[in-house]
Amino acid sequence: MQIIISPAKKMIENTDTLPPLRMPLFLNEANIILSKLREFDFAKLKALYKASDSIVKLNLERLSCIDLSKNLTPALLSYSGLQYHSMGANVFDERSYEYLDRHLFILSAMYGMLRPFDGVRAYRLEMAAKLKINDKKDLYDFWQKKVTGELQKYDDTVINLASEEYSKVIYSKKVNLINVLFPVKSGDKLVERGSLCKQARGAMVRFLAENNIESSEEMKYFSAYGFVYSKEHSNKKTFCFIKENNYGNA
Repeated sequence: MQIIISPAKKMIENTDTLPPLRMPLFLNEANIILSKLREFDFAKLKALYKASDSIVKLNLERLSCIDLSKNLTPALLSYSGLQYHSMGANVFDERSYEYLDRHLFILSAMYGMLRPFDGVRAYRLEMAAKLKINDKKDLYDFWQKKVTGELQKYDDTVINLASEEYSKVIYSKKVNLINVLFPVKSGDKLVERGSLCKQARGAMVRFLAENNIESSEEMKYFSAYGFVYSKEHSNKKTFCFIKENNYGNA
């Protein structure tokens, strides 16, 4: 069983807590993207990022001097956001780290896909960004065969805890993908709420790691944030965990 998750926009650099174990699988491709981004001036980068001037300025400075082989942070500890805070990876024990190193992949617009202890540098790039690389029309086109091919090597079930923006990079017909949903029940409707979904995804990763879950059947016992597995709304390709709208606070 393999697990895929999304990255986060916000990143930190921490070279002191844990050392990276290896370099990213697609470092050469990441350097191709880096070279492309270095061609952009402030105006083009702002249009690509759709971000504030301060964010564009910060990343323009990063791009000018970044070296993807030096001053690296383990990927799992480099992202900062609701999903990663909920996961609490910085306080995992060694057994949980070993589990994640065997099972977890972080999808990335810059690196394609990352193992938890691949060494990375802070970057700004979203998978949906309109970036043409050589003859590839966008980042999905650039990464799909590479990422899908890597997952196929495991010939195993892939638990999809990534957002749609990132999971779209996988050619689903080539991979045994189980999509995991975390909707809230509101009256007769089931509605996914962005922030709560991110927290639930992080908590699910933590649950899998702490309990050394090796099969998709075992993950049905997850119950953080009031989510409960719903057999009625699930099938072999989709696991649905539902939270009652009046169940505690998010």
